[in-house]
Amino acid sequence: MSGPDGPFFEVVGVIGDSRTGRARQAPPFVYGAHGQVLALGFGGQRMVVMLKTAVAPESVVEEFRRIAAAVDPNVSASNIITMDRFLADLLVADRLTVTVLGVAGALTLVRFASSFLAGVTTTDPASLGVGIAMVIGVTLAAAYVPARRAMRADPVVAMRVE
Repeated sequence: MSGPDGPFFEVVGVIGDSRTGRARQAPPFVYGAHGQVLALGFGGQRMVVMLKTAVAPESVVEEFRRIAAAVDPNVSASNIITMDRFLADLLVADRLTVTVLGVAGALTLVRFASSFLAGVTTTDPASLGVGIAMVIGVTLAAAYVPARRAMRADPVVAMRVE
């Protein structure tokens, strides 16, 4: 980006599209040094920091707050959450929709299937047990062939491909 005195923002790299939040299409996005981004008016008054730890994330919160305050006393390290919590909050609407559509679909299917059943209720324990056993059996059979093939593969060859 250029200004009246020449370039004031230098592009040092370009990444592929990355979705943020629940957006289906990636919006234009700029990553930059916090000071530059704030000076250009892109970042508002907030910064997001993602931290990967080898220990439980909750155990480093106080240390992170102490370090942030030592770097800049005007910075408030607030709203600290784990990635699991962030993703759960992000997907809660989708999960609710799927759970409601699943329950509605199951109830509709039960009413439809009950018209084909003679002398058996839709909540018959034996029928439910056989149905569950069949689903588990089909799942295991479908996973068996690829698992056997993967077990026969040479790990060194597989690592070279990666």
